[in-house]
Amino acid sequence: MSAPGFSVRFVQSESQIDPALWAACFAPPLEGRWWYSTLERCGLEDQFSFLYGVIHRDGVPVGIAPAFVMDFPVALVAPPWFPLPPQGYGGIEAVVHLLGTQLKEMGHQVTTFAAEGSDPRLRAVSMAPDDWNEDLGTSMQAVREATYEVRVNQELKERRREFDVVHLHTEFPGRLRGPENRLRRREIATHAVDRDLQAFRYRDCARSWRGPG
Repeated sequence: MSAPGFSVRFVQSESQIDPALWAACFAPPLEGRWWYSTLERCGLEDQFSFLYGVIHRDGVPVGIAPAFVMDFPVALVAPPWFPLPPQGYGGIEAVVHLLGTQLKEMGHQVTTFAAEGSDPRLRAVSMAPDDWNEDLGTSMQAVREATYEVRVNQELKERRREFDVVHLHTEFPGRLRGPENRLRRREIATHAVDRDLQAFRYRDCARSWRGPG
């Protein structure tokens, strides 16, 4: 804390706090030490952990700030071209791998949707064969991208209860998602493509689906 004379020390269990401080801060009928002691014994470790901020003033404990630290299941959707991590070219794939690795180290549940051969430590789900990268820059690129997003959207729909957050790193996130595919979850998207190029590629994709003419 920034206020002069105040500081906070964090502990992980209610038993690490003086019972007299509990009684002073959470006098009946407030839910105090007994409540947090019960919660700690309920086997909720797979959902969240406990953290208690013991507030000190001039070195003397004067308050308790109970908190819950929760990890969340997150899905990262990478482009379909290169595995995570990429061996050489693949800047977006490298970013997704670094992000997933860091989130995992922080204790979050990470699942990645990516190309075949991706890092199994990030619970990789293969959504594209490893030879699709041969179609980059060809007339098949837009078709591969559209096919990939259909596959990913279907997988996310079937597993919609598994993820609290879905982070899309594909070139056209939500391109094929209509009202029937809206899922009850938080979605965020990171774009790494020029706007003019993106507009051109949308038109190119539409032509690919319609066929010649």
